[in-house]
Amino acid sequence: MLSSSIPSEQLRCILLRDGCSRVITGANAKKEMVKSKLPNTVLGKIWKLADVDKDGLLDDEEFALANHLIKVKLEGHELPAELPPHLVPPSKRRHE
Repeated sequence: MLSSSIPSEQLRCILLRDGCSRVITGANAKKEMVKSKLPNTVLGKIWKLADVDKDGLLDDEEFALANHLIKVKLEGHELPAELPPHLVPPSKRRHE
């Protein structure tokens, strides 16, 4: 399981605000992500990396991934240019 900088109870509340569809709208995700105080350019890169299926929304796994990447950046590490395979959420992995 990916670590998240947002407690699971708070994540549940965000999902509930979005109708419990397990998809978080850009507006609600942005509200949480900007709390990190990272520059918008960095948050944009995090969004692009976390939106694995490129649908413009973050599901619960992608949102957890975004929060993991925020934590990585806040700890002083660089973000990858491309998402490494081991960080792809389980439901998004291609089974060959």
